[in-house]
Amino acid sequence: MNVILLGKGTLAIRAAEWLRTNHKLLCIVPDTPEPHWTNSLKEWSVNNNIPLIESGDYRDINKSIKIDLAISIFYGTIIKQDFINRCKNIINLHNAPLPKYRGVKPINWALKNNEEYHGVTIHKIHAGIDNGDILGKIVYPIYPEIEEVRD
Repeated sequence: MNVILLGKGTLAIRAAEWLRTNHKLLCIVPDTPEPHWTNSLKEWSVNNNIPLIESGDYRDINKSIKIDLAISIFYGTIIKQDFINRCKNIINLHNAPLPKYRGVKPINWALKNNEEYHGVTIHKIHAGIDNGDILGKIVYPIYPEIEEVRD
């Protein structure tokens, strides 16, 4: 299966390692600029000889590439319909129990709103913000002593 990965951080790197072993990882599109507080997906891509879209812009992926699956893991750009149409499947890992807390900084919002539970959702990407069909979701308790999160 021809796969591309868009995103940042350690979780995206772990996904890339698995994808490289089990599928054909065509390229990496890192979220730019990459944050200093997490491992660099861009650096991982270079070190593992996986083609890299240095601009971090998914629109720079060669139009001739056939994409069976695109996976977004903490990729900060809203993906437009023309690219969605290029992909046989396109999914996102969102750090919230959708449909609650669509958009950015969902953990921060959950803590601000004193939620007792939070979660992670994998969903199809549709035009819009975190509004695609939900493929899977887990919910877990937020420990009461946790009052802040670093981003």
